[in-house]
Amino acid sequence: MKDPDLVRPERYRHIENAVEYDRHIRPENFGRRLSHWLEIRAFERALTRIRGIDVLDAPCGTGRIHRILSNRFSVVVSLDSSESMLKMHGSNTGAEEICCGDIFCLPFRDERFDWAVVYRLFHHLQSHEIRVALLKSIGRVSRN
Repeated sequence: MKDPDLVRPERYRHIENAVEYDRHIRPENFGRRLSHWLEIRAFERALTRIRGIDVLDAPCGTGRIHRILSNRFSVVVSLDSSESMLKMHGSNTGAEEICCGDIFCLPFRDERFDWAVVYRLFHHLQSHEIRVALLKSIGRVSRN
């Protein structure tokens, strides 16, 4: 059984919630939220010197950063625990490698990816221990 601190309610279990989330984070809505636009630009700058073939985007949500990653890496594997979010991601991006899974128990072999990206998740985690568990999980499947 999972640690109860790691188990979270599935906020985006229903497709309607995933659709609303996606509408909120779309680039065409950034005019109203300059901070989102600045955040994406900072993320792009952070990737400037990053080199590699493949990357894990977990949790990928509805594909907010998929275009940026696919411009930098040959292979982008997107993982999320919500099937509704993944459905939106697939329809938004046309991504081919999408899988449903638990970010704390990743279904990949050790050092499977050159890089792993965890975008906009840490602030949702409730404790230092949970953040460390996430870093260990991601670190296991990433060479960098």
